[in-house]
Amino acid sequence: MGVDARDDGLPLSRGLGADVVLDAWKGKDYVVQEARKAKGGRGVDAWVNVSDAKLAAATACAITRILGTVVQVALLTEVSIPSSKYVFRDFRVKGSFTCSQKEAEEMLDVVFKHDIKVELNMKLS
Repeated sequence: MGVDARDDGLPLSRGLGADVVLDAWKGKDYVVQEARKAKGGRGVDAWVNVSDAKLAAATACAITRILGTVVQVALLTEVSIPSSKYVFRDFRVKGSFTCSQKEAEEMLDVVFKHDIKVELNMKLS
């Protein structure tokens, strides 16, 4: 699944094999509703947030299932997550510093240009 607000990000997600691609410009409520619908009402198992948009972390948490995991990669001054989502849904939020925004964009460009695919060898539960 991919969520993006950039015109070029939507086809990138599709091209990389996302089974569901949602346009963030349609609003948080739309993204949450469609993401949950796509996952049978329970939400995604895990989400990696690479967006620095103000609502991106909160949206990531809203679409992640109970006991799921959100990994915050985008570097922001602060990340805002509604406490009701965090406490009552009992999911994990982890930070991951992998690279600068420019390095991340260059890496994603290489992934796209060379049609790199990722295969998981573990079951996310």
